[in-house]
Amino acid sequence: MHDKRDSEIEQWVLRELLLARNLASQEMCVLASDGVVTLSGSVQNGANKSAAEEAVHHVVGVHSILNNLKIKAHSSEIRKSAMPIALLKPFIPIAPDSTSKDGPSLARDAMHGI
Repeated sequence: MHDKRDSEIEQWVLRELLLARNLASQEMCVLASDGVVTLSGSVQNGANKSAAEEAVHHVVGVHSILNNLKIKAHSSEIRKSAMPIALLKPFIPIAPDSTSKDGPSLARDAMHGI
């Protein structure tokens, strides 16, 4: 079952991936379930695959990581279900909202003054 905590973990993982050097343009999907984060999609090289996993380790609530990222054979091979992490930037939490019991503020809300 995908609950609110899983969704929050996914948002924080995406934030870490966006902030990690050389990962914002990679095509990755993130799924969290009971503290287990699964990374799928594709990256340019092994260093990016390792960097993605390392970035996820910094997220509170992550107990283990399944790194199913594939290294691209050619730049023309793009998974249709994945998108560059940078495209998700408007939906990535920028900071916990200490005034809200609903969890992290979203960059989208901050941009619109919500």
